[in-house]
Amino acid sequence: MPSMATGGPGMTRNSSEFDLGSRLAALRAVRGLSQGTASRLAGLSPAYLSRIETGRCLLETIRTESEVARAEGREVYTMREVQILRDLATYMRTASAERVRAVEMLLQELLRR
Repeated sequence: MPSMATGGPGMTRNSSEFDLGSRLAALRAVRGLSQGTASRLAGLSPAYLSRIETGRCLLETIRTESEVARAEGREVYTMREVQILRDLATYMRTASAERVRAVEMLLQELLRR
């Protein structure tokens, strides 16, 4: 296991502590994971993981892709929204019929604005 003094895999005393992409790529390589496997495990697209590892500006990438997707009429979700949807799906699979109906009614009310 790499020592904390050097910052772990991909880090040397001379490299930037903020070089997240190369650190992530190094950790992935140490664990023997391909980008495809790592992206699936992380719930990311392989292209997005590649952009992270190559150090492209994440905020610009996210904004640009979101803006393009919305302009094309595609749905775009934040990580928080995805987690909420996953939590709701888990709940709905195990809830009683009465609770499912209650959630439906709540959503209908919220969507009426």
